[in-house]
Amino acid sequence: MSKKSKIKKRLARFKKDAKIKHAIGRYFILMSMPNPNQRAVAYLSLPRPLGARKDKLIAIKANCTGNANVTFTVGQLAALGALITLISDSETDVQNGVPGAKAARDKAFDDAKVMLLNTFMPAIQLAADNNRPDSVTIIESTLFKVRMKPNPPKHKFTVENYLHGKVYLTAQGAKGRTAHEWMITNNPAQWPAWPNIQCTIQANTIVPHTYAAGTRVYFKHRLVTKDGPAEWENAIDILVI
Repeated sequence: MSKKSKIKKRLARFKKDAKIKHAIGRYFILMSMPNPNQRAVAYLSLPRPLGARKDKLIAIKANCTGNANVTFTVGQLAALGALITLISDSETDVQNGVPGAKAARDKAFDDAKVMLLNTFMPAIQLAADNNRPDSVTIIESTLFKVRMKPNPPKHKFTVENYLHGKVYLTAQGAKGRTAHEWMITNNPAQWPAWPNIQCTIQANTIVPHTYAAGTRVYFKHRLVTKDGPAEWENAIDILVI
């Protein structure tokens, strides 16, 4: 093979490698971008080794204390701290052969896990759902893990005056086990802190209100499925009677 042919072959290989690297780079960029069709869901992952599990609890408490994205009460953080202290004390008792210490330690671990699942995780998920563009960052800031799930589709809804002091809300039905959340306000600038009216299984509901006749009132709706809530739909406003 001539020198010129070798150069052409190397140049062709270089161009091919460059295209592959470019394609890989675009793939990772796209993978890291928020997907509007997916929802970031928080889940708890604790190591199996006891020492690592306790360290993870300590780290979660530290990250949740003064967290800029999710607010936890002093009582919630204190309760988690008390369980971590109990775990440490019980572990010392286990090493010293104190009867019943192992059962106390294991129960404290279980109680801490239940607290994180039932108290901390819902608050984290709510904060993430209210700020979808930063949802992954919000969840990870608490040391909870992130799992991406399909975003439930939006469903159109309507609002009509029913009687004086009442409105009739109707949304599209959906397959499977679903629910509907409805919100109402006369001050849309308060979003996302609108009062939550109620959650219904039916796709329609009659809602009483206390607004004076002629007040412009705004309504929002979202579908809730087994994968979590969809995004809130665009607000609808009417003059109530």
